[in-house]
Amino acid sequence: MNGGARRIDCLVEMLEELRCARLAVPLFDADGREAWVDAVAQLVRALPQRDQQWAWVCLISNDICHTVPGLSLACAAAWVQARLKLQRES
Repeated sequence: MNGGARRIDCLVEMLEELRCARLAVPLFDADGREAWVDAVAQLVRALPQRDQQWAWVCLISNDICHTVPGLSLACAAAWVQARLKLQRES
């Protein structure tokens, strides 16, 4: 396995750990949520390919939809995209 692939594997592993850690942050804990979002944003932006970044936006958005009843996936994805400061390519 080359160095680039190992780096991606490490990023994915750290993202998955953060994704699971989100469950421990109560929805009403704004400070905890901000720290979590900042950590996720740093890791997602470190992924080298846009499709990898958008895959994580989708996963995180889906997780949020399961946490907040009635929230649409489109709304959650727009929020995650804005918070991670990712712009969809035209």
